[in-house]
Amino acid sequence: MRNKWHHILLTVLVTLSLSSCCRSHCDMWEDCKTAGRYFSKGFGVMAGGDCCQSCEVCCKEDFCYIDDDWGDPCYDFEPLEEEDEDIAYQMALAAYNQPTELPGEPGGNVPGLEHFEDPSVDPVLAHVFQNVNFAYDSSLIKGTQNVERVRLVAEYMQKNPGLYLFVEGHCDLRGAEAYNLALGARRANTVRNMLIAEGVSKDRVFTISHGKEHPIVLESHDEAHGQNRRAEFKVYRP
Repeated sequence: MRNKWHHILLTVLVTLSLSSCCRSHCDMWEDCKTAGRYFSKGFGVMAGGDCCQSCEVCCKEDFCYIDDDWGDPCYDFEPLEEEDEDIAYQMALAAYNQPTELPGEPGGNVPGLEHFEDPSVDPVLAHVFQNVNFAYDSSLIKGTQNVERVRLVAEYMQKNPGLYLFVEGHCDLRGAEAYNLALGARRANTVRNMLIAEGVSKDRVFTISHGKEHPIVLESHDEAHGQNRRAEFKVYRP
């Protein structure tokens, strides 16, 4: 059995060398080492070793192997930062919770954004639909005040089932336009995702990003930047 596995490994290595004329010697050597590690693990399983180790990844060390040249531990993965993981999760939720009808569609029940009104002109709505602010370069809802503002909006919408809502994502004046448009979209989607989690129908909440194009404070200091990093609301009452 061992000779059979050695023969298979040799065949794979020869195939790699013949099909890799455009690759460097370092790349070929790395491919050979990788193939060797996997065949070694496969042989261990065939020989009666524990095959359940590959069923579940429990920690970073599960990806670890010892470098054959230097004896140092190496890892076959790139860990995500905590906020990166949350961003990926929020983006997946946004994709999953797409509304069945988009505003402004011909024959639809929801008009375009131009028909949504600024709630600040109505004293009652202004108290409910307050801006949600964000930290620098972040799309996470942080702080008790911001969380309570989103929950207040969700509660009001549940009591008023005919109301539709646009969440607008905004950024401060720094950074590239394209980057800020993407960041504004993530901020708007984070608020929308929380509203849906609080019980609001996904078909009543829409998002748009304005990036840094609509600041509420034109000055350039920390307080102004903090006010511009926000999610705003626009409402439509049929």
